[in-house]
Amino acid sequence: MSVRTFIYGSCVSRDTFERLPEGFELVSYVARQSLISAFTPPSARGVPAIDTDSEFQRRMIVGDWESSLPAQLRQHADGIDLLLWDLCDERVGLRRLERVGARPTAHAWGTRSVDSIRAGVDAQLDSSRLVAFASARHRVLFLHALRRFRALLDELGLRERTLLLAPAWATRTSDGESVPTSFGLDPDRANRLFRDYHRTATRVTDVAAAHVGEVAADAGHPWGVAPFHYTESVYCSLAGQVIDAAEPSAARPEGVRLEVRGKDADLPAATSAESPAPPSEEEVVVDLVGSLVHDPASLWTGDRSHMSLRQQGLLEKFQARNALRDLDEVQVAVLRWARSRAGDRPMTYFVVNPGGAGSHWLQEMMADAGGMNPCGEVYLPPGMTSAAASLGDEARGLLLDAVHLLQANRPVADLLDAPLINTAHIRGWHQHELMPAPKSLVLLTRDPLDVVLSRTFRKQAYRTQHFAGESDETYLRRNIDFVQKFYLRGEGTTPDASVRYEDLRADAPGTISRLGRALGVDLEGPRALEVDARGGSNKYAGPAVEISPHLRQLAADELAELRERLGYLEAAPAVTDGPAST
Repeated sequence: MSVRTFIYGSCVSRDTFERLPEGFELVSYVARQSLISAFTPPSARGVPAIDTDSEFQRRMIVGDWESSLPAQLRQHADGIDLLLWDLCDERVGLRRLERVGARPTAHAWGTRSVDSIRAGVDAQLDSSRLVAFASARHRVLFLHALRRFRALLDELGLRERTLLLAPAWATRTSDGESVPTSFGLDPDRANRLFRDYHRTATRVTDVAAAHVGEVAADAGHPWGVAPFHYTESVYCSLAGQVIDAAEPSAARPEGVRLEVRGKDADLPAATSAESPAPPSEEEVVVDLVGSLVHDPASLWTGDRSHMSLRQQGLLEKFQARNALRDLDEVQVAVLRWARSRAGDRPMTYFVVNPGGAGSHWLQEMMADAGGMNPCGEVYLPPGMTSAAASLGDEARGLLLDAVHLLQANRPVADLLDAPLINTAHIRGWHQHELMPAPKSLVLLTRDPLDVVLSRTFRKQAYRTQHFAGESDETYLRRNIDFVQKFYLRGEGTTPDASVRYEDLRADAPGTISRLGRALGVDLEGPRALEVDARGGSNKYAGPAVEISPHLRQLAADELAELRERLGYLEAAPAVTDGPAST
């Protein structure tokens, strides 16, 4: 039997292929190319100088810049019996190369691969935006790429001939020693992240997957010790699943069994490529909401663990506000309310803002003027982001409605059919992308200089909790970088309406009325005045802030280009007292 095999992936697929019987023939090998790079436009820039003597490395880097995978699959489609795929090369992230094509959101991406780093290519892209693996932006881009990949596999008739190799990363070597990290990604965290990516990949593409749960790294692996350089038994287990996928036993001549090529080894227990039926999308939503209600610490870990404490506090407020007895009742109620909205879902407003721009103030005015339910800053745990991305519109809307309702500031039963408002900062961009219609995007701006000075010198509780050891200048630069990244993330996205903090300060009723007209809804502008009258709009109420002229000038210089682009051309005003989001 001859099995013509196309490999798209890393050493995980390559080393597994080496254990396959003689009948498996390698048709082509595409490596070091993120699925995101493969399914976004090729770069129009010339490839930087490549410092390597390896023709393979050079070819893979050039292929990545040319987004060569789709063309290669089309070229060989008629001669492919098996497509082996793994996600290991996603782990180092991406570089945004340039905007291409007529669509403002079309960008060329380069894979930040091991080869591009070693060959000096990545060093020449230091000023290009880096999108880290498993970041919110990476997850959304990966989802879009998966959908395009699925369409291509269906077009070429390759989906049922594709197998995703998804072994766990090894935490220990065959000698019992700890396995080193890979570009700062430790095996335990990698397993949590790749579990989400593998689940999303199989759900969106509907391809089979091969898993090995019990793994160890080979202390004597020819390529060195790494979490994905496995012992012989792991490769043999994967190879056995590849053989089963390539030639199901029912299709073999009687008595014929292809054997794994390689060293003799006892095979560990493996999950068959014919895995049990996956849970329904409704079951996935129920499970995710259950985790968010009962065990938020399982969703936010490591340096994000403080978010689980925040979520627990929000749950307590939700339970008391809605007169619910316990967390079981919270889960049942929020899912019931989310389902009741699904038939004719009201609008969800995303007020994206860089922080320190009065977002809490604005959302309260919108809520009062338009009968809405404000939710504050709603953030999704990383795993929930990727899970949501893999769901269809109906299930995704149900999940995101439930997450928003859990943070609604007013009793849900009283405003069940009311629009919801999410004031998340930089992550609001991608959450808006994930949310099914109807949805609306409102961009709230403030002079970037005032935003940076407010974030640096007014939000002292947040600074003390997370950056207490940083000097004023270091923390100032951190906030300059955050604000610049906020606007960079929004490039190519056109909001449905824009609001300036300065206009709200000068004429809140008129600005709210104009916002309503831009959004096509009736917002009773005069009611905005009631927000200040009742208080509670998260205003800064501390002492006057004294800022050294040096730091103020430093911020003004760094932000000059951004301020000009946003239309803040006059000399920067001092940081003034008044409504400001903390």
